[in-house]
Amino acid sequence: MIRAIDLCCGAGGWACAARGLPIEWVAVADLAPDCLETWRVNHGRDQPGCQKLLCDLSTDDGVRQVLDAGVDQGVDLIVGGIPCEEVSVARGANRASTVVMDRLHALVDGIFGVIQDLEPRWWCLEDVREIEPFLPGPLLVGMPYDVRRIQARDYGPQSRLRSFIGRFPEPEPEPEPSRLASCLRPGPHLTAPDHERYEKVPQATGRNAARVGRDKMRVLDPGTASPTVMGALSRGSRQRRSFVVETDDGRHRFLGWQEAAMLQGFPEDYLFASGYMRAEKMVGQAIPIQVGRAILRAIVAMQGGAP
Repeated sequence: MIRAIDLCCGAGGWACAARGLPIEWVAVADLAPDCLETWRVNHGRDQPGCQKLLCDLSTDDGVRQVLDAGVDQGVDLIVGGIPCEEVSVARGANRASTVVMDRLHALVDGIFGVIQDLEPRWWCLEDVREIEPFLPGPLLVGMPYDVRRIQARDYGPQSRLRSFIGRFPEPEPEPEPSRLASCLRPGPHLTAPDHERYEKVPQATGRNAARVGRDKMRVLDPGTASPTVMGALSRGSRQRRSFVVETDDGRHRFLGWQEAAMLQGFPEDYLFASGYMRAEKMVGQAIPIQVGRAILRAIVAMQGGAP
């Protein structure tokens, strides 16, 4: 059995990835109470011994709580997802303040400090690519690690390129990954009240996949990997940048937040202990779960377990 800790666990993406694998969660940590409650509701029954730590890993006290949990029981694996809003391209030209960036630096230092002190055999952190310049170098932290950019569409229905940082074996892509069609729900759905006036353009690929021009709607192809979708809370000018799918009668509708959650890899029966807006944010901040599962399967195989 692999004993693991999840740092900045969010809604429990890594725990979803670990379902059915010989992984025991020693502790999970997050700053948000609704994230820890979401984790408990979905995974607490199967992991009764897991400590749910409400703590801030950018502080010495938060780091100490995690170290106490890990030192007491021993840890083989540390995973996590560093909150990325400060550096994400989604911010556009709105740069984070110096105070906010200082906290990000402290958070990164706290997470790396936990890994240094607990010395797990395996560790893996997921984040947007823009985090890479803010990572401490291997010489500075005194341990080697890799930074790999992994494309989620090689593993599941969503096109989402992310950085995976740490010491972990190379995951095997799926030979036939699922696509958008597998995540579509029967409805009801939301659409723009005047959607007829928007120009419908086909789904792009490559670097232009997530770009939608003014007064346009990108019509997604259910047979391909979908761009990252944050759900259907589109209002005003945001409607012009929304992705839509075509219904059987030729109309166009937004993807719902539940469909966005399934694109991210959450199972259909997953419960979010939060309100609508927070659930959308939890989904957007989660790891691509199919990629996480491929990484954990590779770790289990190298550890000598049955993947």
